Amino acid sequence: MPADSNQSGDEQPQEVVTSTRAAGQEHLPEQAPSIVIAEAGGKLPLAEPDDVEAAIAAGAGQGEQPTLPEVAPPYQDEAAGEGNSDDQFNPLVGDQTAPLPPLNGEQAAGDQPTTPLNSNPPVDDQTAPLPRIEGESEAEAEARHPATVTTPLSEAELTEAATIPHGDLTPLERDTLVDGRYAITNLVQSQPQGNKAHNVYRSVDERSAEQCWVCGSANNKPGELYCANCGAQLANKIYWLRESWASGDQATSGAGLLLSKGLGQTPGFGRIFRSFRQDGRDYALTEEGAGQPLTSFAPLTEGGEPIGEEKLLGWAMSLAAALRSLHEAGLALGSINSDNINIISGELPRINDATAAYEADASGRTADVQALAQTLSSFAAQTVDPATVKDGAPTSLSELLAQAVVGQYPDAGSLADALEQYREEGIMPPTLTVLAASGSDVGMVRKLNEDSVLLIGFNAVEQSRSQPFTLLTVADGMGGHDSGEVASSMAIRAIAAYVAENVLGRVIFNYGTNVKPQQAEGEIDVMAGGAHVGELLRQAVAEANRQIVEQSRARKSDMGTTCVAAMIIGNNAWFANVGDSRGYLYRDGKLEQITEDHSLAWRLVEAGQLAREDIRTFDRRNEIYRSLGDDLRIEVDLFSLKLRPYDVLLLCSDGLWEMVNEEDIKGKPGIASIIEHSADPHDAVQMLLAAANAGGGEDNIGVVIAQLLVNVDEEGR
Repeated sequence: MPADSNQSGDEQPQEVVTSTRAAGQEHLPEQAPSIVIAEAGGKLPLAEPDDVEAAIAAGAGQGEQPTLPEVAPPYQDEAAGEGNSDDQFNPLVGDQTAPLPPLNGEQAAGDQPTTPLNSNPPVDDQTAPLPRIEGESEAEAEARHPATVTTPLSEAELTEAATIPHGDLTPLERDTLVDGRYAITNLVQSQPQGNKAHNVYRSVDERSAEQCWVCGSANNKPGELYCANCGAQLANKIYWLRESWASGDQATSGAGLLLSKGLGQTPGFGRIFRSFRQDGRDYALTEEGAGQPLTSFAPLTEGGEPIGEEKLLGWAMSLAAALRSLHEAGLALGSINSDNINIISGELPRINDATAAYEADASGRTADVQALAQTLSSFAAQTVDPATVKDGAPTSLSELLAQAVVGQYPDAGSLADALEQYREEGIMPPTLTVLAASGSDVGMVRKLNEDSVLLIGFNAVEQSRSQPFTLLTVADGMGGHDSGEVASSMAIRAIAAYVAENVLGRVIFNYGTNVKPQQAEGEIDVMAGGAHVGELLRQAVAEANRQIVEQSRARKSDMGTTCVAAMIIGNNAWFANVGDSRGYLYRDGKLEQITEDHSLAWRLVEAGQLAREDIRTFDRRNEIYRSLGDDLRIEVDLFSLKLRPYDVLLLCSDGLWEMVNEEDIKGKPGIASIIEHSADPHDAVQMLLAAANAGGGEDNIGVVIAQLLVNVDEEGR
């Protein structure tokens, strides 16, 4: 959230019980549950969960502005030929960065070659000798090489040039400024020869404030740390810059094609921000690479980390889901192998380079699936001879991948569906984790925050398999009623207490024993999922309503609150709601509202008398006909769904969805794109709160976000 966001001085510090964060864990240890509560009348410090105690100690909980996160350091002058230093790029695992070639007049240390560690070995020279003009020297002929063209070529000239063999794609020198803004600091990768000649640089955007990389805003001042429109980091923004010979129309292949199709930032791929052409070379600006190369795992690397079957299944599902987006747009990747896949934080697989994408027919999409399956089969526990593969439901993950290798799945969508069905049938439930964050803000108009939010996370480990339990709740105390902040606080606490007793206490904690109890007839096995589990959440909300009604009668007031709650167990999720606080699912770049508002405006939408997109501006949008505290006989809506890796759940009060559109409108980023461009749930919460305030901040804002991830398989170690 930008440092200059308006914060009311009338707020009181919130209560933070405890907080833990699962990000970056290689596996799920047994641990106590984490609980974060932001009660009405307070605000949630916008800090990483692990940093809460430090923030409180530093005084952040006493109304100070949160400390700005560190930004990437500007590039440093570095002697050519030196190894990596603390100021240079150093990926999390498997550093592949090499120093750039020496500047003019410099000599590399020890006269060692400067070819990067991961460059392809030299190939047979395919470059035709340059024709010389009579009397011309070799140096003069080389001066006419396309690599040194200083003025842009026309499309016709580029098309003609593409048919002429190029020489080496010589890497640019350190400190070169590309497109007048991207300063080169390191050479990450180089393959200077052949038809796929390319270089990859690490670069710093020296004009990052001119246009925000997330929302495109051009209203930021030079030197701004964050975008005033969406809250994204601007200063010292680091990118990777991929360089290749210019060829043909940029919009018909590679990065330009993906951008033209709206696929430049597809989950599961290295994000692409722009493509451009300069001096006879094409450039693609992408996010900085990170993670552990897939090639570093066993058995490809002797002594490397082994991959268990559950983890492999999760990776396969994630990669198939990413590839599905390209195939549904009529594209194929054309380059899938273990060299092009990294694993982020031991959990998230990512295809680093998608710039080989092209418009493909059915055979091209099938080839993608076969290449992906062949790559993943290298890590499977069993080897299946493709000649023995049969049709029908696979009995193992190895068999499913073998079916894909022989072409039984024509595209990534059919492969993703097969993997999902395999998982849901219980043959191999994956080891899962949930990364979640919450936040609340008083807004720009009101002096009292009547929104309350709650987040409880717990990882149950049974028979070496970890499955998450997560409870999310947002309650919006009703303005115009007595003690709305009291009602919302009672709601989140009553729901938490009911769930703790009937879910955590009875089933997971098992009253302090380590032996799973024998269940009586009719008793619910919560961790097994099922419709009965959703009823527990409905009953929790009903219990909150009962307590608020009784308190309201005792105080002779009419206090009330809306409420939306979600419970995640394994890959199952349930939503319960009363009022107009909402629950959303973000999946594959699309935001879908799961709950239904109990408001006059929603009824008009259902009757066809009001367009859904007009609810935000409807003058009677705040008239709701159902809330906690109205009557003991409350009706609680319940919804359920199966989750997939990368799925994001969003719970929010109307202070968010009334101020921020679900989709981008008139250059303003919507909720969907803010989630898409965020680094993690905590970052998304910050950006959503900032966007709501930027949109007017007419009401209190409460937000909880959770993302389902696939974690490391301990059993396969």
